[in-house]
Order: sequence, then C-alpha cells, then structure tokens
Amino acid sequence: MRTLYVLALAAAASFATFSTAAAQAPDAAGPAGTTIQVTGVPMARYRLDTEGFNYYKGTYELSNGKYMRVSNRGKRFFAEIDGERRAELIPVGRNVFIAPGADMIMLFDEVYNGRMNDVVIRPRRQVG
Repeated sequence: MRTLYVLALAAAASFATFSTAAAQAPDAAGPAGTTIQVTGVPMARYRLDTEGFNYYKGTYELSNGKYMRVSNRGKRFFAEIDGERRAELIPVGRNVFIAPGADMIMLFDEVYNGRMNDVVIRPRRQVG
C-alpha cells in the first residue's frame, strides 16, 4: 500500500462536485458585454495504456484519514474515496489526471511546499 500525505484543499480534497463557476463580472476598464477570445493550440490527447496505469493503481491514505483507491476497469481509470462516489480519471499529461465529473485534478509524484507527495488533489480551477 502506498501511503500519501495529501494537501487537503477544498473541503479536505473530496470528490464533492463543485457548483458551476459564477459568471464573471465585466471588466471595470472595458464596456459591459465585451468578450475577448484567446485562441490556443489544440491539445493532443494524452495516451496511457493499462500497463502504464499500473504505476498509479493502489490504495492511498489521505491526510484527512480517508483512503483513496485508484483502479482500472479495462481501459478506463477510476478513483474512489471512502464514502464518496467513484470518479473516472482522464489522463491529460505525465502524472496528471482530471476527474471531470468531480471537477478535480490529481497530480501524482508532485512536489508541493518543498515536500514530495504521492498525489496532490485539488479543484481544477485552482491549477494554474
């Protein structure tokens, strides 16, 4: 069993679904209703096969005393925290997964506050 010390952000890093983001207020410097679009380069889908996912599989002890189980079913990957619903994990980069249904991101083998963590879980909108 891999032990992890997770930075508990956003209500102890639970998979509780966050409410949709509130609409942004218009910029004080610009007229109301002004929309600015920023065009980006389309992101290539990150591929991770079942064998590569074996590195992440296992049970992690969270800093709030709960346990998170990371598993796969075929080519789909999942995380489940004690007492909460299972969330599908989508690989988006090396050691980075998002849980779209829970609006969470998991960063495996992440250095945070000068300390190596097995995984850091936080809301997607706080990543930047």
